[in-house]
Amino acid sequence: MFGALFQGLGIVTLTVLAYEGTLRICPTERCRRMAAAVVLSAGISISMFLPLTLAPGLVFDLRHVFLVLAATYGGSLAAITTATCAIAIRYWTGGIGMEAGVAGILISACLGYAIAKTLPQRRMTFGGLLILGVAASVSLTSTFVLPVEIAVDILQRIGPQMFVANLVGTLAAGFLLDRKRVGVSYENRLKDYARTDPLTGLLNRRALDHIGSRIERECRERNASCSFLLLDVDHFKTVNDTFGHAAGDEVLRTIASLILEEARSPDIVFRYGGEEVAIVMPDTDTDVAYSVAERMRSRVEMHPHEMRGIMIAVTVSIGVYTASGERISISQGMHLADDALYRAKRAGRNRTELAIAA
Repeated sequence: MFGALFQGLGIVTLTVLAYEGTLRICPTERCRRMAAAVVLSAGISISMFLPLTLAPGLVFDLRHVFLVLAATYGGSLAAITTATCAIAIRYWTGGIGMEAGVAGILISACLGYAIAKTLPQRRMTFGGLLILGVAASVSLTSTFVLPVEIAVDILQRIGPQMFVANLVGTLAAGFLLDRKRVGVSYENRLKDYARTDPLTGLLNRRALDHIGSRIERECRERNASCSFLLLDVDHFKTVNDTFGHAAGDEVLRTIASLILEEARSPDIVFRYGGEEVAIVMPDTDTDVAYSVAERMRSRVEMHPHEMRGIMIAVTVSIGVYTASGERISISQGMHLADDALYRAKRAGRNRTELAIAA
C-alpha cells in the first residue's frame, strides 16, 4: 500500500511540475485553465494505469487526489475532464469493482467541485486542504455498490490505509500545487509592475519597447499598416503650478481612463512619459487612426474637470503617423508622430495633426 503511495506521490510531483510549466507559458486565464485540465487529466491517467492491485478487479491509486483537487486548481473544465478520463479508464480496465470505482470517481469529483465553489480562495489554507483530503476518502463508501459482505471485508482490510494515503496524497499535492500557483502569480505581478505605469495604470515605455517590436515584426510579415498616435496634455504645467501636483496626477489618471475607453480592442495604450500618451494601432490606416484620435481628443475636451471647486477645461493635442510593410518602425513611427504633435501645438493646440510622409 505505501509503496503505491510513494509511486503515486512521484506521479503527483511530475504533474505539479507540468502544471507549473502551463502557468508560466499560458498568457491568459482561459489558456491556463485549459492547460491545467490537460495536465491533471494526464496525471490521473498515469496514476490509474500504474495501480496497486488488491484483488482481481480491485485496484488502488491516487485518482481521488486528482479528482478532489481538479476544480480548485483547474476550474470546472479540469473537474469534468479528469472525471471523464477516470471513468473511461475504469470502464476499460473492467473487473468486479468497476461499478464501485465509477461511483467513487463521481463522488470525489462532485465533492471536489463543491468544495472549490465553497472555498474560492486565492491561496488554499491547510484547513481547506485537510477538508479536501478527507473528501478524497469519502469515495470509500462506493464499495457498498458491491455485496455488503465484500464491501465490509474490503474496508476492514484496507480502509484505514486508503484513508491515510488519500489524506497524505491530497495534502502533499495541494501544498505543491498551491505553492507553484502562488509563486508564478507573484512573478507575473512583478512583471506587470515592471511594465505598468503606477500612476495611470497604462503600460510604460519598457512595455512599449517589448510589445512594439513584436507588433512591428508581425505587421511587416503581413505587409499590413500600423498607425502611431502621440498625445500630449495642453498647458499641463499650468495645471500643476495652479492646483498642485496631486491635481495634475488626477488629470492624468482621468485622461488615461478616457483614452482607454475610446481605444479599440487591437489598440495598445502606453504612458510615453510625463503628460504624453502613446497609442500603437496595428492593422490601422490613416483615416481610421485619425478618426479614433479625434474621438479621443473630443472626449477629453468634453469631460468636466473640477479642481478645488473650480471647473477647468483640459484639452489634448495629438500627432498621427501611419506606415506599412517594411517601412514600419516603432522608433521612427513615434518620432514622426511627435513631429505631428509639435505641429498641432504650434497650430493652436486641442487638435489632431497628421504626420508629413518621411
